[in-house]
Amino acid sequence: MSEGDYIELVFLKNLNEGEDIPDRVAHIITIVATQFFHNKIPITNACLFTKLLLYLESEKCKYVLSFIYSPLDVLKRENDFLWEYTYEQCRNVETVGLILMGNKHLLISQRELLTIEKLNDRIKAFVR
Repeated sequence: MSEGDYIELVFLKNLNEGEDIPDRVAHIITIVATQFFHNKIPITNACLFTKLLLYLESEKCKYVLSFIYSPLDVLKRENDFLWEYTYEQCRNVETVGLILMGNKHLLISQRELLTIEKLNDRIKAFVR
């Protein structure tokens, strides 16, 4: 499978066809898919992990959390609507760190294959 096919499949698994999406969402999907492709991580894991990151992005205020995923640091440097992601080797490609309530840290690995429901359960159990 080519890199372009891999990225397209991750888009298709995470969005409804024809759905209008913000640039940031498209960038997140592209970055995760590109990183996972180059690190030879199965497409199933890429789709689930992307779904979790998009969920975290949309629900940040619900849980009073921030998340750290080092490949997304590139978004802090770029804000051009014509921006195009080029693969950069990154550390911690397979893990996202959650900071809950300002000081509680929780790591989520793509290897856990968490669904959104399981992620919610883990967050709720963690903040108790």
